[in-house]
Amino acid sequence: MKHVITVILFMVLSLPAYSGKISIKNIKLERERNKVSVEFTVKIPRNTVRRDFRLFVTPQLYNDNGSMDLKTFTIAGGKNQKRERKRTVKEKSMWDNQNIDNGTTFKYTMTVKYEPWMENNLSLRINKTGEGTAIYGTSESLGTSLIAGPIELPLPDNPIVTPATPDTKRIDPLTLASYPFLVKVGKTPTMDKSTTIQFDVANATIDLNSFSNNASIKKIMDAINLIRNNKYTKLEKITIIGYASPEGNHGFNEELSANRANALAQLLEQQMSIPKEMFEVQAGGENWHDLTSLTERMGISHKDQIKKIVEETPEEQRNNRLKMLDGGRPYRSLLEVLYPRLRSAHHIAVWYSDKPDLVPDIVNSAIAKFETNNYNAALEILMSVKDDSRSWNAIGSCYMMLGNFVEARKWLSWAAEVGDEIAKRNLELI
Repeated sequence: MKHVITVILFMVLSLPAYSGKISIKNIKLERERNKVSVEFTVKIPRNTVRRDFRLFVTPQLYNDNGSMDLKTFTIAGGKNQKRERKRTVKEKSMWDNQNIDNGTTFKYTMTVKYEPWMENNLSLRINKTGEGTAIYGTSESLGTSLIAGPIELPLPDNPIVTPATPDTKRIDPLTLASYPFLVKVGKTPTMDKSTTIQFDVANATIDLNSFSNNASIKKIMDAINLIRNNKYTKLEKITIIGYASPEGNHGFNEELSANRANALAQLLEQQMSIPKEMFEVQAGGENWHDLTSLTERMGISHKDQIKKIVEETPEEQRNNRLKMLDGGRPYRSLLEVLYPRLRSAHHIAVWYSDKPDLVPDIVNSAIAKFETNNYNAALEILMSVKDDSRSWNAIGSCYMMLGNFVEARKWLSWAAEVGDEIAKRNLELI
């Protein structure tokens, strides 16, 4: 989009140290994206600069926030023109077409890179410096003349930046429900038993091809990744309680239950690079609690007697008492049906906590800088959260205002790809 401001102006610049006058008219300022062009017509009467003098004229754009010198053109008297031509021919250099003769009318054009300070009340003035034969090589300032301005250079194509808002896309409750062993810090764990690692008798080695161990391990890993990959949650610790079935030596079973919990912790530590100190491993010993609950649910015969033995007999003597119940017939059912289920590492709890969303405050502080035209400072702030898509439109907008349209397009395109409608609009400006 082009914004053209044309000022029809006729100004006579009085040059008291010289014998003639020049006029400047048809001044035009034009901005197209990251460029500003200046154009005006210069008429130089025949006797503007005497034969022994030169006049250096430097247009300058300026306002209260900055200034920029444009290319200088030189009006030379006849004697100076001849001397310059002889010098350039001798040096075999090209004739400088900005050395203008008396009696010439020409169009001055110059294009410069747009800079943010040019936005408000832009003016154009001319600085004049004279040089004569007597002081050849020594310049004398002849003052400054305003020729246009102040002019408001409109910028309807500025990019739009909007405040960032907190991200509400945290872990979906339905997703959390799929992993009942995920526990938020401060809550009470459910002691879920649906995800269990089973072991062979008297063994603490995890066999991924047996039971449903492979699926259980995958589910635990998926839950851990869910927490670690969400930018608003933090993995705090993992609790694992190992168990043994009641047959065999009581002391051996206590150690076996600890080894089973450690086996799962070591597997997760190695496969997922989880620090060892994040694991809280407990030896659950012989799993009498689940024995009684399973007996109740599965309708094992003599369930009342089994429950009474578990509740009233010292732990070290319970298994022998069960063996003697009704000639050992109930015990055989326990040994074949229930005890394999008690050789496990379960009661797994993956603990996590919420992390605050700091990105909106950071992005919005940068936008405050952007709105005061402090684009470099805004960009520096935004780059600290460049991995968050909520910063991408603002980053692209900063690059646009700084004139770096390659980077602006890159960041705005990324923002548009994730559905930022404002970024799509800003892309159309490039």
